Amino acid sequence: HFCDYQIKRFLLQLVRGFSGFQYKTGQRGAIAPQLKVVPVILAKRSRQAAAIQTNGSENVVNSIPIITIDHTGLRPDPDGLRNPSHTTKTIIRTRKKDANGNFTSESGDTVTVERLMPRPFILEAQVDIWTSNMDQKHQLLEQILTVVYPTFSIQNSDSAIDWSALSEAHVKDVTWTSSSYPIGSDAEIEVANITIEI
Repeated sequence: HFCDYQIKRFLLQLVRGFSGFQYKTGQRGAIAPQLKVVPVILAKRSRQAAAIQTNGSENVVNSIPIITIDHTGLRPDPDGLRNPSHTTKTIIRTRKKDANGNFTSESGDTVTVERLMPRPFILEAQVDIWTSNMDQKHQLLEQILTVVYPTFSIQNSDSAIDWSALSEAHVKDVTWTSSSYPIGSDAEIEVANITIEI
């Protein structure tokens, strides 16, 4: 049994990639506009977790703006599949250690590493941007899309011999709003979403 938690690591890298964006509040009387960081979380599909977060009440208002990342799909990538039985050999030379176990500048052992051809899959994720007004949406999407569109890289590993350490994330689609016409009397939260393929 071997599990490297790659899917979880990709999702956490997406959370990190969409973290740090800010929006500017409006002027309120004597209070000057402020910059506030928008939190980013993994979306939860568990009804039990949602009930705990709202203390079992339907009268809890969601805190917005917020960005949620949801894993929506995983499909094989036959176009990225090369020879499945292909292996490559890489020779790694380590650094020598002294008597105290510290690395020195001298060459140490030579190790041959056999790398198997990775199995390519496409992970699909949806980034939802929840806002309370159009100004917040304009600010956030303008910042986010200039950074992530059309592609951005995700580093999945720090290993120098991992040939799948760097992956590309592509913006597949952007949906401007979750609202539809005619607009009823319910005050729905504005949600824009970005579909990502890794």
